[in-house]
Amino acid sequence: MFMVSQTTLNSVRDRLVEGFHPVRIILFGSQARRQTDPRSDIDLPYCTVFFICDNSGHVPEKA
Repeated sequence: MFMVSQTTLNSVRDRLVEGFHPVRIILFGSQARRQTDPRSDIDLPYCTVFFICDNSGHVPEKA
């Protein structure tokens, strides 16, 4: 098994938080299942908040 270290995961998490301010980060795939091999990568989708403008360009305030 070729698991990525917790230190590496924490570093990736910190860089995502600093750069994108996500609402949530989720580890999935082989790393999350603990079924890694030498070709395994880190699968980390992240969720951010997006606001949709109306036709006037107005962005509604957060609820």
